[in-house]
Amino acid sequence: MTKKNIYIVYVLTVCLVAVISLTVMVGAFSYNLFRVAMPHYTVDSYQYRDYIDNDRYIESLKENDRCRSNNQVKCAVLPTSEKEITAQREKKLAQVLEEEKRSAVRSIIENIPYLVLFLLMGWIHWRIFKTTQD
Repeated sequence: MTKKNIYIVYVLTVCLVAVISLTVMVGAFSYNLFRVAMPHYTVDSYQYRDYIDNDRYIESLKENDRCRSNNQVKCAVLPTSEKEITAQREKKLAQVLEEEKRSAVRSIIENIPYLVLFLLMGWIHWRIFKTTQD
């Protein structure tokens, strides 16, 4: 193998790695965009099920009540009226969905530098390959 052939193999290998990495990054990027657009479908199902209706919400509050298991004097006060329960449940659900969106946006922002890096890496090495073919 000549030096030129080794160089071409190197350049094409880098291009291949860049394309594979871009494929993975685009998949992750797309999923995170979906998380931002439709958090109801991507939020953790164990978290989401507690906020589906008032009965499940009250049950989850009772399960998570730490004072019951730790024998503490100060316990969480459970809402009494249906209206209070619904308002509190909807507020908590909105918080969970907002956290899902925020997490997705953060992932998108964290992945942008890698996306740019792989694009540049592939583009530069492809240009190098094209110049060696002339």
